[in-house]
Amino acid sequence: MLTDREILQGLADRPEDWGQVRISVPPDTGKFLHVLVQMAKPKRILEIGMFHGYSTLWIGLAARAVGARITTLELEAEKVAVAEANFAKAGLSDVITVIQGDGKQTLAGLAGPYDLVFLDAAKEDYAAYFDMIYPRLSPGGVLVADNAVSHGPDLGDYFDKVRNHPNCVSVLVPIGTGEEVTYKKG
Repeated sequence: MLTDREILQGLADRPEDWGQVRISVPPDTGKFLHVLVQMAKPKRILEIGMFHGYSTLWIGLAARAVGARITTLELEAEKVAVAEANFAKAGLSDVITVIQGDGKQTLAGLAGPYDLVFLDAAKEDYAAYFDMIYPRLSPGGVLVADNAVSHGPDLGDYFDKVRNHPNCVSVLVPIGTGEEVTYKKG
C-alpha cells in the first residue's frame, strides 16, 4: 500500500497516475483543500461534483488524518467507477462514501449537518446549490466553491447570495481556478 506521502507526491507531480482523462482541479487547489481540512478539522465533509475523485483524494487524505468522513456526489457512472478505483488504490474507501446521481436530487435526501462542503458542479446551479447547502452547513462550517475566477461571470447570482448573506462571510481565494470560501457564522 502507498503511504500518504507517496500519494500526495503523486497527486501533485503525476495526477495522470490516478486514472484521470483530465483532472478536475489543479494540484494547487487540491493542496489548498488538503490544508483547509487539516486546519478546520471537520467531522463530516460533503463534495458535490467528484469527476474522477482527484479533489476527493486530496480531501480524503486530510480527512483520514483528522478522523473525518466524506460523502461525495457524482452524476456519471463511468466517473464513479474510475474514482472508486482511485480511492481503493489510495486506501481511502473506508473514509469516502460515493453517491451516484443528480447532485440536486441526492442532496435533497441528505440531512447534514456538514462541517465542510466543496462545490464543483454545474456552474449555473451554484446559487440553487447554496440554497440547499446552507441549511445543511454546520454553524462555523465552510463552503468552498470551485471555479470562482475561471467562471466568475457565470456565478453572479451565487456571489450575490454568499457575499450578501447576513450570516456568512465570504472571500475569493485566487488559487487554481479560484475558490470562493464562505464561512457560516456560528
